[in-house]
Amino acid sequence: CARTVPKCVFIDLGAADGNSFGTFINNGYGPVANCPSGQWEAYLVEANPRFDAPLQKLVGQYPAQVHADKSTAAFFCEGTTTFYLDTQNHAQNYWGSSLSSNHPDAQK
Repeated sequence: CARTVPKCVFIDLGAADGNSFGTFINNGYGPVANCPSGQWEAYLVEANPRFDAPLQKLVGQYPAQVHADKSTAAFFCEGTTTFYLDTQNHAQNYWGSSLSSNHPDAQK
């Protein structure tokens, strides 16, 4: 399909609870009002199921603009793998979730 109206596109691979989207929508990366034609879309991808509900809330707040792939890891090809969750670092927004079982904050 051909896009006929220019717009800003925000993509976050590892979106957590949408905190970087919050920075975007609050003009942290530049005024959103300056997006071409005043339009924008956001694609948020997050593997950790802990963040499904906060991302779904953002979809509800911006239903035509925010697209969230919850419990989904960004990867080059489609497939399945084991994802290890950080259950220790609440203060750091669980940043240790990993595809590596060796990460000290991740558990299977």
